[in-house]
Amino acid sequence: MALNCVGQFLETVIASSLVGYFFIVISESGKHIPLKKRVKELTVFINENPHDSALFYERGNLYRRLGKYYEAREDYDKALEIDPNNAEIYIQRGWLFSYAYRDRLKAIEDLTHAIAVDPVSITAYKKRAISYEVMGHTNLAIADLEHILQIDPSAIGSHWRIANILFESNRIEEAIERMHRFIKAGGDKEEAQEIITDFQKELEKKPLYRRLWQFLRRWIPW
Repeated sequence: MALNCVGQFLETVIASSLVGYFFIVISESGKHIPLKKRVKELTVFINENPHDSALFYERGNLYRRLGKYYEAREDYDKALEIDPNNAEIYIQRGWLFSYAYRDRLKAIEDLTHAIAVDPVSITAYKKRAISYEVMGHTNLAIADLEHILQIDPSAIGSHWRIANILFESNRIEEAIERMHRFIKAGGDKEEAQEIITDFQKELEKKPLYRRLWQFLRRWIPW
């Protein structure tokens, strides 16, 4: 009986995942339409309306979901050519550069354009922070996460992310302090306290001279 329930659950999960990947929901009708069919429809619409950036943008998103990254980039390029002040298109093309092409510099360039167009775009700051972090620019990544908190103080997950970046950068005292800020902002105290305990254990492993050097760097003006 239990195995049957588990099997039914897995079937439901798998089916839902397949629907989400291979189909797109058209809100007006609520019907599931195959992605490839929707791409063909959009191609017809684009031929009829070659100056509609939204059509290129939507088709670009579908190409991306289908793994056709070259076609997706072409559509994003065309959409931005028509509408160069659309932050969302810059964000999606930045995602493409980052994850499909592994070109973090171009991703950062696009995300910076998005922020210039929309200075309160949390999504752009979040994605640019990821690219900065991957490239090893930890201070720039932290700065973007701080911007998110300025835009929306309730986005307390940024405190958590900053703490992890600080920890990975061997700035453990700062990471602990940031986790306390996460708790103060309303974060899960029990879970955060477990992380703080782990951080403190790692801090105790650090040689005394390294802890002293970090203290001097932080508090004494040079």
